[in-house]
Amino acid sequence: MKKVGIFVLLIGIFLLFSILFVSTDFVDDGTLVQNVTDCGTLNKTNAIYTLNQSLTSLFDCIEINATNITLDCSNYDITFGNATGGFGIVVSGDGGETGIDNVTIQNCYLIQNESGFNETAIFFGSGSENAVVYNNTIETYGNESNGIELGDDSVNANITLNYIYTNGTNSSGIVIDDNGLNTVIEDNLVLTLGDDGSGIFIMAGGSGINIYNNLLWGMGNRTISNQAMGGIVLEEDNDDLNISSNIIAMGHISGEESGIDEDASWLVAGGGYDTAGIWVWGDNSTIDNNLIMSFGELGNGIYISEVEGINITSNFIATLGEQGHGILSEMSENVPLLFYNNLIGTFGENASGIYLNQDSYNNISSNLIGTVGNYSYGVFFNESSNITMVNNIIETGESTSYVLYLNTSGGNLIYNNLFNTSTTGSGVYINDSDMSDFNTTKTAGTNIVDKSYIGGNYWGNALGTGYSDSCTEADGDYICDSSYTLIQDMEFIDYFPLTLTTSYEEQEDSPDSPSGGGYPLFKPTEEELINGYTQNLFKNWKILFNVENESHTFILESIDEKSAKITISSEIQEAIFSVGQEKRFELSGDNYYDLLVRLNSITSSKAEFTIQEIYEEVTDQTEENVIGEENEEEETIKEKMKWWKILLIVLAGIVVLSLIRYILPLKNKKRKLKRIKNKILFKGT
Repeated sequence: MKKVGIFVLLIGIFLLFSILFVSTDFVDDGTLVQNVTDCGTLNKTNAIYTLNQSLTSLFDCIEINATNITLDCSNYDITFGNATGGFGIVVSGDGGETGIDNVTIQNCYLIQNESGFNETAIFFGSGSENAVVYNNTIETYGNESNGIELGDDSVNANITLNYIYTNGTNSSGIVIDDNGLNTVIEDNLVLTLGDDGSGIFIMAGGSGINIYNNLLWGMGNRTISNQAMGGIVLEEDNDDLNISSNIIAMGHISGEESGIDEDASWLVAGGGYDTAGIWVWGDNSTIDNNLIMSFGELGNGIYISEVEGINITSNFIATLGEQGHGILSEMSENVPLLFYNNLIGTFGENASGIYLNQDSYNNISSNLIGTVGNYSYGVFFNESSNITMVNNIIETGESTSYVLYLNTSGGNLIYNNLFNTSTTGSGVYINDSDMSDFNTTKTAGTNIVDKSYIGGNYWGNALGTGYSDSCTEADGDYICDSSYTLIQDMEFIDYFPLTLTTSYEEQEDSPDSPSGGGYPLFKPTEEELINGYTQNLFKNWKILFNVENESHTFILESIDEKSAKITISSEIQEAIFSVGQEKRFELSGDNYYDLLVRLNSITSSKAEFTIQEIYEEVTDQTEENVIGEENEEEETIKEKMKWWKILLIVLAGIVVLSLIRYILPLKNKKRKLKRIKNKILFKGT
């Protein structure tokens, strides 16, 4: 009897051990709609699986090994992994080697155990087609642990609206392995805190990949010299990619500088060393309309190396770190690259708006570039040749900085740019360089300062005493009468420097005056005035008209290619018109407009005006900018250059607001928002 009791006790202990410590894996029942109650394998083709509770595994949790499966986690947690590895969800029939087609994973919250290592939250095996990863939230903490990864040779994947946080070193948010084709990566939020981790990493051989409208923030440093790190990284042999409308920040301002709580250690730590907002080793891709901010030393906005066929257009870039260039291009020789219409501000020392190192045949056009730090340059040419640089506006902020720096470079064509230097002289530094041209042939056309001839460049300075600010121009073409030698005793000359001023005043033969003698005076009839009276006027010509039996005089005071200034009296009112503009005038003191004036055209120093008698009540909606003593001047050089001084504040605000926009939806995930927020704000504590 005693032996029986011992046997029963042992059986009870065994059963208790089985209940407590042996996993009860999910068993697929083969139906097309199933609830998932535990980790396990999903293997029914065309089935829809739905989590109805949170799951935990110390290694892999969910394996999908059949096609056309949808897994909807209903925002439940999947906790996975340990120090030896493990996937949260793996889509493969053989443990991660071979992929499965037409699988959708959505609404999952995947959390890696903090002891995890060398893991991926969602992984598709090689050759998977038509993968969809939608609206998932992912936290990984181990080293070499990625958020979402597609194995080699994936095709037609769509990765959209995911929230990804990685904390370990060499851990990236989204990774596309070699030879990925036709992938859409859109509307994702990726925060990477560890060193050597990138937001989106596209390995070699990718093609047809569209990376659009993502918010990417990397806070670590690059420590692996042969591995790229950035918000977005394209490795070699990538082709035909579009990177558009993303917001990217690398590094961060310290707590002391930003006025934010210094206890938030990630804010104090800095970061972003030797990284780039977008890092490109691939070819034939477009990078456009991205907002990029880099805080770290050697942190560039866009870095490209040994590439061809890259178009970088309409990006908004700010760098704050020392040697942080807006665009850094290296060793792209004999292949044309386009840098067009970018807004670039650099705020650290030794930082250039665009830095070319051993490049040739690039086109740099219509960019706005400003530098603030010492020894910083608008465009730096190092061993670079046959570059065309046209229609750019460049300003420097320190006396040690130059708008252009040419080192061992030559054969470049630089014309129709507006340079506003903080140095004395031209603001150009040239060392050991062959000849470059600083003008093209003088031709008719609107130039960089809105005058009528294209030729050389506008050479201004911060004091308004640059060569173009003060040169002599007496023949009315707004080209300085003398050429400009950029550096004394060197044969670098702009033969057609531009200016905004002229002493020339065109003389025109006047027709016989209707009133006989003096400047012509025209007198429309009452009917003509009511119907609208049109007349061509040269400077000082007049129109005499009556409104409510009171005489008034309309005089053309001055005229140039773009605008005309007029005076109306008896009680003097002045106004400046651009072509096509119309304004109303109140002449009789009864709070009703009496006269409508329109400038129709300007040709050969002659302005065509139409004046018409009207009767319209003066209201806030119709009140015109009619001036008395006020003088409306056209936009000055300095006003054109003010944009970059607020670039940093604007861009920082956009990044922060966008981050808030993406994180707020996580509020519906209850306690999870608080956890991920605390991990971000108190990294390392």
